[in-house]
Amino acid sequence: MTTQTTLDRTPLAEVGRIKTMTAETPRGGAEFAKFLLARIAEDADRARTFLADNHEALKRAGAPWPSMALAGVERVLAECAAKRAIVERYVDNLDLALSYRKLPTTGYAAADRLEHQLQEARLATSLEACVALVAVYADHPDYDDTWIPR
Repeated sequence: MTTQTTLDRTPLAEVGRIKTMTAETPRGGAEFAKFLLARIAEDADRARTFLADNHEALKRAGAPWPSMALAGVERVLAECAAKRAIVERYVDNLDLALSYRKLPTTGYAAADRLEHQLQEARLATSLEACVALVAVYADHPDYDDTWIPR
């Protein structure tokens, strides 16, 4: 199953990408991304556990319950994979934006300045997508109220 493979990849924090990021964006940064990836992984684990724990009971219930439950779990896993891809895009955009921010502000070509501006726009867009995702987890004890502007 493709979803399973996507979710079981080594977390970004373990391969060193997130831990090297800084929180130079007003909302976001390493803790923001780590929090989201951890919650997404928990959601996927809950879905798999539900299916494993209830497989026999669902089989005894007969059609259409087993297929409906399986479809629901597969949808949750697909949503987790999609959310993870959004967070990974944010991490990629943040890494690139931070590297652009280290460049001198003068003395480089207009095309380079334009690329820097485009990267900042990509970062802002991916951050807004992640802000929408993180709102779902506002009741979690590790949630930071500064992640969503009031």
